Amino acid sequence: MVRTQTDTHTIQNLFEKLTNHPLYRHDAITITSQFQRGDEETGVWVLADKQKYIKALRNHYPTGIIVFVKDTEIISNTWKVLDGGNRLRAIRDFINNNFNTTIDDTTSKKFKELTPRQQEQFYTIMIPCQWQNIEVSDHQSTIAEMFCGLNTSAVKLSPGELFKAHGWKGNIWEIEMAKKLVGGGWNSEMNNERVNSIRAAWSTNIGELSETKRCDNLAMVIGYIISAKTGNFNLFETKYDVNKNNLNPYPLPPPEEQAIYRKLERFIDFVREVEYPPSIFGRLTRGMPSKLKIAPIWKPICEGTLTASLRANMISFYNTHALDVEVLAEYNRLLTKNGDNHTSASKIIAVHAYINTFA
Repeated sequence: MVRTQTDTHTIQNLFEKLTNHPLYRHDAITITSQFQRGDEETGVWVLADKQKYIKALRNHYPTGIIVFVKDTEIISNTWKVLDGGNRLRAIRDFINNNFNTTIDDTTSKKFKELTPRQQEQFYTIMIPCQWQNIEVSDHQSTIAEMFCGLNTSAVKLSPGELFKAHGWKGNIWEIEMAKKLVGGGWNSEMNNERVNSIRAAWSTNIGELSETKRCDNLAMVIGYIISAKTGNFNLFETKYDVNKNNLNPYPLPPPEEQAIYRKLERFIDFVREVEYPPSIFGRLTRGMPSKLKIAPIWKPICEGTLTASLRANMISFYNTHALDVEVLAEYNRLLTKNGDNHTSASKIIAVHAYINTFA
């Protein structure tokens, strides 16, 4: 059961805990990108957002509660910011004189330019805080579910952002593998030569993987991993609610781990033999093919039903007809039947039947 404490703290108290003041080295605060959008240093607020927030504080407007979390399994005195990272960055950056704030209708000043009285008034503003202790008995998805609940009234969290929050401890195998494959700004301690080899092969034969602003590629790679692990094409999904219960802490059973590697390698080998990927697979998004366009290939691979004849027929079709406008139009019509982009099994069966007519 999550233990919760709610209280208020002065801006000065929060600032000192955030900036490693000696008095609070055993009760420090860290803004971690595991929970927050953007990177740890800058977040996603632009200058105008920061200025508006500081103005709201100085006018004693309601600005919402800041939520902190600590996990009892992790031996640390540090509180992590679950909700309110951009607000705390604004406070930190204003006190550090990184931007001006409006003092009146005609004057804009940095913190150091305020009078001592104005500085003291700002330091003593009270901010409501909530402190959450996550217990050993709490489910692995507790953090992500809390994070989702906190953001229902703001910009809706993307699936990738929820997976990111779910894996904040760095101990969820599928999320760590996905981070390693996507690369870029992701920081994973997974050190696996086969995963590194798959990433290199993907980059060479499909496209250089990197992350989007909303962690979309993390969610998509997790869809590949979980559908490969389970052999269930219905789990080839980016949706957090679909796959959150298929995430496992280390270690992953060897048969499941090997199945993931083997299927991803087969997928990359298949794509390597196709001469006109953009025509068939759609535009890449930071190295990620269209989920809809890639589904006819991935479904039989993840389910273990890709026969040698179907594989040969598909590669021949793609290489022979990818630039035929009429054939490609019918292929795409079958994939988007009924005007939607849902990757249903019936659509893919129809696509395979169409491909086999050219054999």
